[in-house]
Amino acid sequence: MPIDIQEDYDQVDGGYAILTLPGQIGDDGRFQIKRLNGEPDKLGPKGWQPHDAVLAPLSVRQAGGKSVLYLGPDLTQHLMEETEIEISVLALNKTERVVWPYITPSVHADASRGAMGGITQTPQTVTTSSPQPTPVPEENHDPPVDEPNGSIEKSEPEPIVDNDAGSSGRSGWLWVIPIAAVLAGVAYFGFLHDPQEDVVVIEPDAPVAVADTPETPSDTREGLLAEAAACRTDGCDGAAYFDIATRLQDIGVVDVFAVMGLAAENGSLRANEWLAKAFDPLHFEANEGLDQPDLISAFKHYEEAVAAGSTDGQAAKAALCAALENPATASWTVAPESADIPLARESHCQ
Repeated sequence: MPIDIQEDYDQVDGGYAILTLPGQIGDDGRFQIKRLNGEPDKLGPKGWQPHDAVLAPLSVRQAGGKSVLYLGPDLTQHLMEETEIEISVLALNKTERVVWPYITPSVHADASRGAMGGITQTPQTVTTSSPQPTPVPEENHDPPVDEPNGSIEKSEPEPIVDNDAGSSGRSGWLWVIPIAAVLAGVAYFGFLHDPQEDVVVIEPDAPVAVADTPETPSDTREGLLAEAAACRTDGCDGAAYFDIATRLQDIGVVDVFAVMGLAAENGSLRANEWLAKAFDPLHFEANEGLDQPDLISAFKHYEEAVAAGSTDGQAAKAALCAALENPATASWTVAPESADIPLARESHCQ
């Protein structure tokens, strides 16, 4: 009997699904979901991601030789109708390909139902302001005013006819007055006047605002995610992805996991070491991207790092295997699920 998926109509708010599985699985309802038509392709607690994640149902019920798993909106909101997926049930050691049916969206779910998550979101456009140009005073188109620099064209005064001998010739010397005025002006501007006093400060119509230096887009979350998206188009190697991921560490932990996963997929030894320790219960630190350790994922990335020549990865894997031999006395930062220990030990520590 294949895995059957139906909407849970008892939940009036929508967003709930029922998975009916053949066989009895007890209380261990853990499963994994992988989609076949999109990247990232693994479903995690926060949405689609590039690395493996083990999911848990809201509850498990046994009925008539079958197991019934109840899923909530936190997972179903990421699954679009007619998406082809693979569901792997850990307790049954079985993977089956199914097509996800229509599930009524929850009234409380995130508005971005079915969003890709991680770096495949369309990066937000980064708008930066450019400094405004300093206003230039308008040119003065008035006719130029002749400066008293001696180049003024002077017409010769008409001869004054002395018709009055009793005037003692005073009217004959009247032409001297304007000449004297011109010479006095030349002397003032050329010798006596301080030219600094003639500096005219033109005030702009409004204060000129000097824009702050815009933040470089590559220093923002949006800019770095845009770089990662461009890498997917250009076919960057793991080292390029790892560089972007390390620059994202101070901006958002979830983004770091997504980009670090791409770095590991593209052969970055350091990214595999980073992810292995992030999942390793001996080194685990809870954060926004991961709330519990994952032994299977830790071993996967340790082994990929070792295959690439990592001696640190080999030593860390050996330490994790030694801890699994005596889990009760191991120095866990967060203890792994006890049900995961036998499988991890058999698969990775023999």
